Amino acid sequence: MNRIRELRTKNNYTLKKLAELLNMSYSNIAMIEREERSMTQENIQLFANFFNVSADYLLGRSDIPNPEEIKKEPELSEFQFALYGEVKDLSNNQKDEILRLVKSYKNLLEEDKKGK
Repeated sequence: MNRIRELRTKNNYTLKKLAELLNMSYSNIAMIEREERSMTQENIQLFANFFNVSADYLLGRSDIPNPEEIKKEPELSEFQFALYGEVKDLSNNQKDEILRLVKSYKNLLEEDKKGK
């Protein structure tokens, strides 16, 4: 999996346009995408800053593009962050099923509370 190519295409940049924006050569970016050339520390910082992602995400060490943004979210508790980590790779149908199960469980708890 090449995160540079993924980010470039997700943001609708051609290799040529990205090379212009980053003041890099087209062939350098193409070789990085094809994993024929390793990224330098400077490249990693440049790409991470440009795409607003972490270096760990670029290098495939994390699946969260920018964990700092998630952690800054004031409403996001440790539990919510952990839950996000567990469900992020599921399909939308699977996520909907989990949400249905949680709502059903919540309703059972409320009914149990009323019965006491």
